[in-house]
Amino acid sequence: MLKPKTSCIITNYNYADFVVDAVHSVLNQSVAFDEIIVVDDGSVDDSVQVLEQNFSDNPRVQYFSKKNGGMLSSFYEGFLKSSGDIVFFLDADDLFKNQYLEKALKMYGKTSCDFLFCAHEDFSELDKKVRQCYSQDVCLGYSILYALYNRDFYGLGSITSTVSVRRSVLEKLFPYPSLEDWVNQAENVLIYGSSLVGAKKSYLSSPLVRRRIHGDNKSLRRTIDLDKAGAASKRVHSYYHFVKLRKLKGFVLSEKMNYLPLGHEAEFKHEFLSIESPTYHVTKAYVRMILNAPALGWSAKLSQLRAVLKHYLKYVRAHRKEDLNKFIAYETGLTNPAEKNLGFVKGAK
Repeated sequence: MLKPKTSCIITNYNYADFVVDAVHSVLNQSVAFDEIIVVDDGSVDDSVQVLEQNFSDNPRVQYFSKKNGGMLSSFYEGFLKSSGDIVFFLDADDLFKNQYLEKALKMYGKTSCDFLFCAHEDFSELDKKVRQCYSQDVCLGYSILYALYNRDFYGLGSITSTVSVRRSVLEKLFPYPSLEDWVNQAENVLIYGSSLVGAKKSYLSSPLVRRRIHGDNKSLRRTIDLDKAGAASKRVHSYYHFVKLRKLKGFVLSEKMNYLPLGHEAEFKHEFLSIESPTYHVTKAYVRMILNAPALGWSAKLSQLRAVLKHYLKYVRAHRKEDLNKFIAYETGLTNPAEKNLGFVKGAK
């Protein structure tokens, strides 16, 4: 089987101190990327000069600077410059471990997925911690209806640097007319949008990406600032995020899918059955979606509920002790908020 052509898009804004390490982590893969593209989003530090000094004579590394437009605009400009069948994304302050591409390509071949994300390791000068969504490699199947009916998409993606997507999926998302909506947190467009356009998703449980924790980490700083904000500010932020997702959903449905299939409520169970290892949180969401579907009669609802619960209980029986611990922890609130949304307990045996 021929190796698919791979592209890595590294997005940079004022990370002159880190971007060289990021590029080297991509160059040092056990299986080589076919192309490496660094998109500088109008940095006002020495980023461009640093890139020129280190990579001007390296034909494998392309880099260019554009007018500052934010994260999603950088994704888009990098996508236009790329030609890979599978596109990997990396923030300029993060790092790939050297077997990331090799293991990712094996997972693409094994599961025939369109969208892959993996566990990552947060690291700083003082500490490091592994962040997992699931305790094992898993095929997450399809999530079109889940994305349509739910505001959260925990467990369907993670931070930018853990995400890779087939070109055929990105071609359904770009060009997106509201790039300015996603100056930051643009990985949400990749995660949510990919689900909407029908990407089959998988997850690698090995922490193959390292996220650098530092004083200038923009995403973490936004999270900290939001935590310090008052309740009113948090509500405004949450509502604005909801509006942006609704706009994205409207764009995909009207411009890319062109329609919402009639009778799609009958497909809830089929989509759920595509999930290899359904968590309690996801199972509960599908049960709620079926019960609230106005187009389904009670007979149809009961038929779908039987199929959903049968599939979930089959998974539970196969992982009885582990899932029992997850269920108890979820119900009793012993997990932290992020883990609770995913329906798992880290380290459960």
